[in-house]
Amino acid sequence: INAEYMGSKRNVLVKNLEIIETLGSTTCIASDKTGTLTQNKMTVSHLYYDDQIWNTGINVVSGNEYQTLDSNSQGFKQLSDVATLGSKAYFIVEPGEKIDIDKTKVKGDASETALVKFLQPIHDIAEYRIQHPQAVEIPFNSNNKWALSINRMKNGSYTIFMKGAPERILMRCTSVNIRGQNIAIDDNWRTKIQKANTELARRGERVLGFACLPLDQYKYPANFRFDNENINFPLEGLQFCGLISLIDPPRIGVKESVATCQEAGIRVMMVTGDHPETARAIGKSIGIMPSATIQEIAESRGTPVDRIDKNTVDAVVVTGTQLMEFSEADWEYTLTRKEVIFARTMPQQKQEIVRRLQDRNEVVAVTGDGTNDSPALRQASCGVAMGIAGSDIAKEAAQIILLDDNFSSLVVGIEEGRLIFDNLKKCIYYTLTHLTPEIIPFLLYIVINIPLGLSTLMILTIDLGSELIAAVSLAWERGESAVMKKPPRNILTDRLVNRRVFFMSYAFYGIWETLVCFWAYYWVLINVYGFPFNELFNRGVGFDKPDVADFDDALMEKNTKWGSVSGQYSSFQDYRVTACKEAQSAVLFAIAISQLANIIMAKSRYTSIRHFKPNKIMHIGQVIAMCVMVLVIYCPGIQDFFFTHAVHGYIIALIIPTIPIMIAIDEARKYFIRRQNQCVVAFTDY
Repeated sequence: INAEYMGSKRNVLVKNLEIIETLGSTTCIASDKTGTLTQNKMTVSHLYYDDQIWNTGINVVSGNEYQTLDSNSQGFKQLSDVATLGSKAYFIVEPGEKIDIDKTKVKGDASETALVKFLQPIHDIAEYRIQHPQAVEIPFNSNNKWALSINRMKNGSYTIFMKGAPERILMRCTSVNIRGQNIAIDDNWRTKIQKANTELARRGERVLGFACLPLDQYKYPANFRFDNENINFPLEGLQFCGLISLIDPPRIGVKESVATCQEAGIRVMMVTGDHPETARAIGKSIGIMPSATIQEIAESRGTPVDRIDKNTVDAVVVTGTQLMEFSEADWEYTLTRKEVIFARTMPQQKQEIVRRLQDRNEVVAVTGDGTNDSPALRQASCGVAMGIAGSDIAKEAAQIILLDDNFSSLVVGIEEGRLIFDNLKKCIYYTLTHLTPEIIPFLLYIVINIPLGLSTLMILTIDLGSELIAAVSLAWERGESAVMKKPPRNILTDRLVNRRVFFMSYAFYGIWETLVCFWAYYWVLINVYGFPFNELFNRGVGFDKPDVADFDDALMEKNTKWGSVSGQYSSFQDYRVTACKEAQSAVLFAIAISQLANIIMAKSRYTSIRHFKPNKIMHIGQVIAMCVMVLVIYCPGIQDFFFTHAVHGYIIALIIPTIPIMIAIDEARKYFIRRQNQCVVAFTDY
């Protein structure tokens, strides 16, 4: 029921029903950034070339000093050539159809889509690529973090175009183009480029680096066969062309969802392939990392990093390069921080992060969309794939698919998982409670031989007739207001059935229902039919059988009612059996009435029922339960089958006040739980 609700209403497709409970006990979320925490709608925001950061006119921040770019400059032309020919994204248009930048669909990933939308007004992308056909390519992968294309230029020569992570591109470059001049890259230039990269990344923008290398036409003639497996062309000595930064705003509602997770005791980590400064800026904006890192603290104080006590710092940003050199102590320190971001990570490192968290008994939910994310998705306690941008392999590896690729939907899924666990507990508590008044009469019948208070057929009537729909109706209960304000349950100790559930169902309300049932039972036998209480002991066997009369003489002598009603019965045996039938019927009705109160109480574990909406399925179950009781107890013909007898109306009237009394007691219990009364919480907060 809940799985269907999650898929149709919450955009959370559950492949394995058992995983819902695991999702509800999540203690840590290792989330991807692009498309999950952000909108995956990238726009070119800034460019860096000719040793200057240029503004595109998009996302202009008040007070920034960046100039609007000049599309006629030689530096921009070279950068746009690399971005155009080094990308694969293209507009989906019919022959002769005019391209509308805002409306025409683009085939390609979010980064390249932003590039072609930005460059299309400058030169027609498709036409430009036809004029400069591609000879060979090396697609982007998470290990290299760059992509390469070799294209044939108009003069017949070939040029290498490379784009990717700026630090990976820069390490392959030996020169930089500045206003048409090719200048060797030294430490000074390297620092300048890295500073520009960091400045853009700190704005929360994804930064791409671009480089090119014209190939010698004599060494690489027109008929040269390039091989992208056994590389026969240079990958070093490139010319650095510049940077392009893309803004991908956070999804609406993500900040609130992260805050909800933190309030629920769930730690949210970001695991991304982006630059650490980009990840840090996004993490800060959405609340994953509101605190300062040790580097930021040292910078603000003007002191060296090693002078800061790292154990006082809650936030840490770790790169994939640093992970390669991590010791056990480094892992222990990092995973015990409240705010953690992993940047520039590789797929195998993401899997290692998940494994390390699980070694600490964390229940880890991992999001991913790429093929390379599949190992981490399989390793995770709960793998979550993206339904829109996710690859087929990622969806196959995951147990849950977010149909809208939205982090907020994952948080809703966690809430539903907690709700399911709570509702299962409520259902178990409700079902176990009526077992006490069913079992104790049998025990007393065996131990002290008093008349049996409930027949086996009556017990089946309760379990299969009146209780079934009512118990199942709890699956339709919505969550309590505090369901996402409590810490995650401990999967090792907090089970569906624990000592508190047993105490509440058997010893607390179970005993209460049993007392009500015994009162109704003996009221009928003693007050209605006149059987002395002390004479009922050791007379259980045969009391409800008309052909067993070993003790009838003694009972008749002491019965105060028999003389006045003897004319209404064929024999004392008939009188005794009728008394037993009505007494057992009163017990049957008392259980049904008590369970009406119990199902209302079971709607919540600690919230007042005044705050809950009506449950139509529950009301239907209650009506059916009462109808079953009326038919079984009062309908001729059915009475003979179930061995019942009509119960006097005033006895029913005396049983009904049980409902408000039980509800009032339970409301008081919930009140003390909300006030954190430790004695009440310790025993009754199941």
